[in-house]
Amino acid sequence: MAKSEYWLKMAEEDLKDASLDIENSRFTSSVFHSQQCAEIVNFSKLLESQKESPRYGWETVDKIIMPSEIYDANKAGALFDNAKEVMELGRKFLKGSK
Repeated sequence: MAKSEYWLKMAEEDLKDASLDIENSRFTSSVFHSQQCAEIVNFSKLLESQKESPRYGWETVDKIIMPSEIYDANKAGALFDNAKEVMELGRKFLKGSK
């Protein structure tokens, strides 16, 4: 599979997420995923035409590791728990600074 095709697969995942977000009235998240989709598609077009990352100029690997290939329910849950803890600490910090 061409490198740009891996990027397009990631864009498709963002587009699916945007659709699910709309169905669940999560409009801010939908806008984020829609923007990510468009950005990734544009990047894949540049990558295909230049055969390298246009921003930094390095050659890319033959296979792009997509986030959906490395995250599962356990990892996502653990990272979500970490985010909740960081949020709680942030709230405590902000309360203490008032």
